[in-house]
Amino acid sequence: MKKSELRQDLVSGDWIVVAPERANRPDQFAHRKIKRVVAPKNSCPFENPQKTGHEKPVLIYGNSEWRLQVIANKYPTFRHRNQCAPIFKSGPFSVAETIGHHDVVITRDHKKNFSDLSRRDAEQVFESFWDRYLMLHEDQCVAYVAIFQNWGPTAGASIPHPHYQIVGLPIIPNSVLKRRDPSCGIISNFTLWFGLDVPVNTGVSSANTLRF
Repeated sequence: MKKSELRQDLVSGDWIVVAPERANRPDQFAHRKIKRVVAPKNSCPFENPQKTGHEKPVLIYGNSEWRLQVIANKYPTFRHRNQCAPIFKSGPFSVAETIGHHDVVITRDHKKNFSDLSRRDAEQVFESFWDRYLMLHEDQCVAYVAIFQNWGPTAGASIPHPHYQIVGLPIIPNSVLKRRDPSCGIISNFTLWFGLDVPVNTGVSSANTLRF
């Protein structure tokens, strides 16, 4: 299998993203050392995203100089197409194409993680989350929006420059369906989580798979 796909686990009902294409993304954390080392700015692809081959920003914040950009992920797990992702059978598995959206939110400072930002810059991060969520909410093929940050190599980050990811999914994760309120039938279609620089089992299953 060369293309990414969503595959439902036969036992747990969780949806697994198998994404072999993600193995081609750059990795500035060579050898996956536990100690986090900040890579030099002159080799960072997020210092000037457009000069390193990224598309024009979906959203940009700042006056004379940008403070935050939302850009399409150069190595996406989910790709936007002008169609929805139907679920079909492949052997015993329920399978769907990885049609959706996959964005990266980049803050300007090369070293400041969220806890180091000024109050205004921190508010701007959440403002970008909300603005992009409202845009994705208009896409009838997006069933759920997940926003997360992987901080450090053991949490799955491949570039040390602080950034966040926004994923528009064509399915509602099984973990969300399990937590819904049966009395009112309401399902939240938004989640936000931060990954720490420690080995984790929640969300990331391996370098090329993601569990929902």
